[in-house]
Amino acid sequence: MGSRKKTRQFDQFVIELSKRNITMDQLCQGLCSKRMVCYLKSGERSPGKLLQDRILERLGIETENYEYFLFNEEYNCWEARQLILHNITCENWERAEQLLWEYRDTHDMDNALEKQFCLSIQAQIRRRQGETPETLSRLYEEAARLTVPDLENKPLSELALSLKELDLILEAEHYRKGGERPQQYQEIADYILTSGFDSTCVAKLYPKAIYFLCRSVEKTPDPTCRKQWNDNKLLSQCNRAFAVLRKNFILYYFWEVLDMRGKLLERLLQDPALTQEPHRAMSLTGLCRKNALWKQALEKIYAELRIPKRTYDNCYLYTVKGVSCINDVVRIRRKMLGISQKELCENICDTATLRRLEQRKTVTHRDIAEKLFERLGLSTEFIRTNLVSAGYDAKQKMKLLEMCIMKRKWEDAKLLLEQLQSLISMDIPVNRQAIMRQEALIRWHSAEISRNEYLSLVRAALELTLPIKAFYSEGEKYLTNEEQLCIRNLMWAMDKTSDEYAVYAQMLTASCEKATEWFTKTGLE
Repeated sequence: MGSRKKTRQFDQFVIELSKRNITMDQLCQGLCSKRMVCYLKSGERSPGKLLQDRILERLGIETENYEYFLFNEEYNCWEARQLILHNITCENWERAEQLLWEYRDTHDMDNALEKQFCLSIQAQIRRRQGETPETLSRLYEEAARLTVPDLENKPLSELALSLKELDLILEAEHYRKGGERPQQYQEIADYILTSGFDSTCVAKLYPKAIYFLCRSVEKTPDPTCRKQWNDNKLLSQCNRAFAVLRKNFILYYFWEVLDMRGKLLERLLQDPALTQEPHRAMSLTGLCRKNALWKQALEKIYAELRIPKRTYDNCYLYTVKGVSCINDVVRIRRKMLGISQKELCENICDTATLRRLEQRKTVTHRDIAEKLFERLGLSTEFIRTNLVSAGYDAKQKMKLLEMCIMKRKWEDAKLLLEQLQSLISMDIPVNRQAIMRQEALIRWHSAEISRNEYLSLVRAALELTLPIKAFYSEGEKYLTNEEQLCIRNLMWAMDKTSDEYAVYAQMLTASCEKATEWFTKTGLE
C-alpha cells in the first residue's frame, strides 16, 4: 500500500501557492509552522479539520465540496460546531449561546482557530441581542487578528487571507467606531477578484463586499466620496456581483445585490441628462424591469420556503458537502457488505482493535484505517472531492462539466469529459465511477443509448465500489457522495410506478437515517 503518500489532496500544493502568488511564510502566518504544513502535505500528521480547511482556503480552494472523514473525537467537535451554526441559522439565539459557552468550556481556547470561531459566533449572537457597534467591531477585530496579526501593518495585497478572515474584516469595518470606509470595502472586493480564489470562493464573498461598499456610499455625507463612487460605478460593481452569483448558482447576498441594483437603476433613470441618450435610457429601463422581475421571483421563492430574503449570518462559510465519522463508516459499511470483524481485520489489525474502533472507543493509526477503508471498497483519502488525486485543472473541468450537464450543453460536456479523463487516473475505482456516471448521462441525453442501456451503465458504475445486493440489504447504510449520485441517477430514469423504484427510494431514505436522527436530536427537523 505504500506509505504516507496516500494523502494526495495536497499533491498540487506548490501549484496552488504559485497560482495565488503567495509564499509559504504568508500561508502559515498566524496559523502554524512551515513544518506543520509539510507534515500536512505528506500526510505524516493530521493537524485537524479547522487547520486543514484554513490552509485550503488560503490557497483559494473552496472546501464546501470536499468530503471529510474524521475519527470520532474530531467528528464530535465538528458536530458540536454544526449544532451551534444550525441554531443560529434557525434563529434559536438562546440555545446557540448556551451551546457556544459549553463549546468554549470543553475546547482549547488557546488554539487560534477555535477561539476565532467562538468570537465570530459570539459577535453574531450579540448583534441579534442589540449589542453596540463598538463592541461588535472589537469582537470581529479580535477574531481577525488571531490569525492575521499583521492586519494593521500591511496592505491586504501582502497577506494570504481566507474567506473567513476576509469576512471578519468586512464585519469589523461595518461596525467601525469612526464609521465605514468605502475604500476598505473596495480593497477587499479587489483582493477577492485578483488573488486566485476559485469561482465558488469569489461568489461566496464578493457580492457581500460590493453590497457593503454600496451601502456605505449611500450613508456617507462626504460629497467627495459620492463623486468617487458614483451610481454608474456602483452599478457596474453590482452587475459583476450579480453575474458571479448567477454563474455559480449561489444565493448568498443575492437579494441584497438585486435590491441595491434596483435603487441605482432607478436613480440613474431619473437623471435629466439621460434624455440626451435615448439608447442608454432604453437599455437601463429594460435592465430595471428585469431586475425587478428577478427580485420578485426570489422573494416569492423565499416566502414559499419560509426563509428570510436577507443573508443575516456567515454560517454558509462553514458549509461542507459531507463529514463522516471514520469509526461509524467502518462499522456500517462492514455490516452492509456482510463482512465479519475477523474477515475485515485479517492482516490489518486484531479484532479487539477493530471492535474498539467501531464502538468509538479508540482512534487507531491512520494506516490501519486506510487499509480498512480499502478493503471496504472506499477511497483511502480522508479529505477529497468526487475525484481522487486530481489537480486543480481536473477539479475545475469537473465543475465546468457539471455546469454543462445542468445547462444541457451536451457537446461541450463530451469535450470536457474527454479532457478530464486525460487528467486523472482511471485505475482508481472512484474516479472511474464518476466518469462512467457522467458519460452515461451525456450519452443518454444525446440519444446515443436507450434508457435501459443507460440504467445498465450506471448500475455498472455503482458496482465498482458497491454491490447492488449491499444496497438492498437491511439496516444502516453508508454511501459515498458519488454512490448516492449513482442511485439518484438511476431513479431519475426508472419507471416511477415500478417496484424497483419503490425499493430504491426506500433504501436511499434508509441511508439518510443518520442525518434525520441528528436533526431530530437537535430539534431542527
